[in-house]
Amino acid sequence: AVEPVVGLGAIAVRRGLIAERDEEVGAAALRKIGSGPGKMCQAMAIDKTLNGILMDGLPLCVVEGRAVGESEILASARIGLNPVTCGEATHWPWRYTVRGSRFLSR
Repeated sequence: AVEPVVGLGAIAVRRGLIAERDEEVGAAALRKIGSGPGKMCQAMAIDKTLNGILMDGLPLCVVEGRAVGESEILASARIGLNPVTCGEATHWPWRYTVRGSRFLSR
């Protein structure tokens, strides 16, 4: 999941949640912005044209955000893994979330 901090209007338009960038994004739509890898990629305009690029400059840049205390980070099993193909890894705690985030998929 992703918590947008800038460009909310453009992101919501990409996700089809509003028609125009200057429309208000309601709370229900905000939760749908990037609650999962596919939605996040659509929201951030991440597609196959970005394969192989470095992520420290344009067109895609990942920067350090606000600090989160260690006690706020939770680990749980990933969602949607197939037990037949993933076996015991289905239950491994490889999903990291921030306690109370409203942007999670579930």
